[in-house]
Amino acid sequence: MEKNVCFEFSNDGKYFSFINSQSKFVIYNVELNKVDQIYTPNLHLTAPCTCFVWLEILPNQKKRKSKNFDADNEKQFFIAFGTSKGGVALYSIATKQIERIFGGEGHAASVSQISTFNDWIFTCGNDGNIIKWSIPQSEQLEKFTIAVERLTCLSIVNEEAVLTGAKQLKLWNISKNQLTESFTGHTSNTIFLKSFNYNDENYAISASKLDRIMSLWLLESGNKSPVATFLLDDSVEYLYHKLIFSKLHILAISKSGVLHYFVQNVGKLKSLKPIKAKHTIEIASTAVTTKNVERIPILTATLNFSLNENEVLIGYGSEQNLKFERITIDSEEKNQILIRDNPLAIGTGNTKNIEQTSFKVKTPIVNENSVQYLNAATAPTSKKLSAKSVEIPMEERLENLSITKDGSINVSGKNLSHLLIQGIQSRNSKILRLVFGKNDEAIIKSTVKKLPSKYVGPLLTEISLLMQKRTPHVSSAITWLKYIIQIHSTHLMALGYQSFLLNIGGCMGIIEYRVEHLKSLSKLNGRLDLLLNQIERSQMPATELISDNFVEYQDESDIDSLIDENDEGDTSSDEQNYNNDDIDEEEEEEDNNDDDDDGKVDEEMEVSE
Repeated sequence: MEKNVCFEFSNDGKYFSFINSQSKFVIYNVELNKVDQIYTPNLHLTAPCTCFVWLEILPNQKKRKSKNFDADNEKQFFIAFGTSKGGVALYSIATKQIERIFGGEGHAASVSQISTFNDWIFTCGNDGNIIKWSIPQSEQLEKFTIAVERLTCLSIVNEEAVLTGAKQLKLWNISKNQLTESFTGHTSNTIFLKSFNYNDENYAISASKLDRIMSLWLLESGNKSPVATFLLDDSVEYLYHKLIFSKLHILAISKSGVLHYFVQNVGKLKSLKPIKAKHTIEIASTAVTTKNVERIPILTATLNFSLNENEVLIGYGSEQNLKFERITIDSEEKNQILIRDNPLAIGTGNTKNIEQTSFKVKTPIVNENSVQYLNAATAPTSKKLSAKSVEIPMEERLENLSITKDGSINVSGKNLSHLLIQGIQSRNSKILRLVFGKNDEAIIKSTVKKLPSKYVGPLLTEISLLMQKRTPHVSSAITWLKYIIQIHSTHLMALGYQSFLLNIGGCMGIIEYRVEHLKSLSKLNGRLDLLLNQIERSQMPATELISDNFVEYQDESDIDSLIDENDEGDTSSDEQNYNNDDIDEEEEEEDNNDDDDDGKVDEEMEVSE
């Protein structure tokens, strides 16, 4: 189960609230370490809440708006919900119900984040708009059309400036509805955005769900790059900041459940290399086994309600079993490990790590020889027919992997479901690399088909991390994602809108980021091909450029000139033929004359005789 990033303490530190994975609003009592309230939205009247913020409403405002408000108290705590229908609702801690719903059109999509400033509420939604609401009037005041992209978070800088976050960070002047500055941002959508003022200069801290780096920006400076970056061991799951004099204190919790404590002087920050945490805090379970040490994840931390400077209020465990404790940070120790009882043990049913004396349950001693069994099926195995236990054949167990002599694993078989489950549970990068290295669609389809539904969410998380690597890894990740959507679409649709976005939102963000510049890259590739072909042809000799497929083109003027030349040639040949005919006629006449002369000579010779 993925942790929800919408965690927040009340203004007095008495309560801690969050929205769990079932879209229920849970309020913990920090001092008693137990659940105080659980609010389940009525889907017929109120849409599921997507984000919230704590409010303090003064008595004069409460009297005008509701009869249920207690005017005897100096202040009342309320929760302002942002809903999936794009509206805002006000929840009362005292009455444990929705007091009123703010009027107005609201957003066309769900509200992604909500924030307060003076007597106003600002919300940003997936429709790309920012709406300003009035707390005393409980109505919508203004709507600002910011961008066509989906806004994931916002931070109020001052009355006129609002900083929005998506893949990029943008500073807007809402009074003029103009873009003031834009910043580089992160590789995926920004989920944390905090702003503060130091020496009349506005700063902002941002973090993304898929990045290990947090960025610090100097607003209205013209610099598109961050002033400083902070490095964690894993992606960010929770972020808190506090400015004490000139030092910036940052508490960041990674996905692995480790608390990173940064302390830096704002005036001496540099962006040369990422800044590492000054202190890291981990919590280990007292139930230590011979194999490994179980880590208890830290979910939240704050400095607002500490008695001294080195004291931090943390909350660790899970959503079902959360425990709060104030710890003192040792200034000389960089890595601090705390040993605590695991609050997850009772909730998960892991009774092996808990001592038997902690339960007030006794098992009665029964003499099996004096027991009468009413059904033969409930009798012990010695008094009934022995039933063969169903076991998975060894051939099927070894279908997915084989271990060589040196201990390495060779992937084989028609599917890798068991090996994939082992890699997800143990978070073993070597096993996951072997599984994702198989890019055979038949094997991937068979593996996803045999994968239980409860591992679909963790698998999508691993695929989103795989998609951040090089192109061959992205190709394999896309194949896995395709078959997950085809085979487990019913399970993904049953999760609900918010849970579905938590599971597949990272993958979609990476795909959109990669496809965004695909058209420009294709144009550049085509132009480079043309340029390289021209360079190759310019370096080739002229004889090699002529091929058998050479085509000669002649213009109409060239054809007319050829016709004229042919006509002149035919005339000369006719004259020559005419002259030859005359010569032949003359030769024939001479031959006839010679024949006549010969005849006369013969006649004369006969007469003389």
